Amino acid sequence: MNFLAKFFPMGKINALHGKITSFQQQHDESVPEASEHFQDYILEYPLHGMESWLLMQTFYHGLGNSVQETMDAAAGGAFLSLTISQATTLVEKMASNQSWNEERTQTRKKGGGMH
Repeated sequence: MNFLAKFFPMGKINALHGKITSFQQQHDESVPEASEHFQDYILEYPLHGMESWLLMQTFYHGLGNSVQETMDAAAGGAFLSLTISQATTLVEKMASNQSWNEERTQTRKKGGGMH
């Protein structure tokens, strides 16, 4: 039995591929959480064989409408018109900025931070 057949039987391959292609941002999920969620799916099945542009398009289409609008605005037009490198940089920057803002908000709620 070869390696792939042993660790990635057809049923598992189909399920993992389906998780990637049907990605949807959860209602209460931030951009950093959604990005991590999507990356986890990709890491579960590293041999997915999907091109980077298709993964980015799948991620974008799986986001909520308001997040898509924000990403389009941040891209200066249509997010999907960016190159893969530009789109990846933008997603990483947005995730980083939102993570930072969430940390500040949580610190304030706990009574910490600067006064």
